[in-house]
Amino acid sequence: MLIYSVFGIIESLITLRVPHIGSIIGLFYASWAVGQFFDKEKKVNYLKGLKSYFLGMISFPFFAVILGVIIEIIIKIKKQLTIARCQALPAHKNSNGTSIAASTTVSHKM
Repeated sequence: MLIYSVFGIIESLITLRVPHIGSIIGLFYASWAVGQFFDKEKKVNYLKGLKSYFLGMISFPFFAVILGVIIEIIIKIKKQLTIARCQALPAHKNSNGTSIAASTTVSHKM
C-alpha cells in the first residue's frame, strides 16, 4: 500500500498520470515478496506468488459478499423471531378487565 501512496503523491506533484505504473510495480513487488516466502532459489515460486496474489484479490470480495449475505439472513431471522415472540405474548389487562390495546385510543386532529 505504501507503493500506491508514493505514486499517488508523485501524481499530485506533477501532472503526469502515474498510478497505473504504481499498480504494476505494486503487483510485481507483492509477487516477489510472496515468492521470497516460498523459496528464493526457484524461479517458479515467483509465479506461485503471483498466482496467490491474484487468488487473494479475487477471493476477498467474494467472501466479503458472502459474509454480508449471511449477516443479512441472520438479521431477517432475528426480526421474524422477535415479531413472532411479540405476537405470542398475551394481551395485558386493565383493572376493569379490558385489554390495554383496546382501551387506549389515540385521537388525531388535523
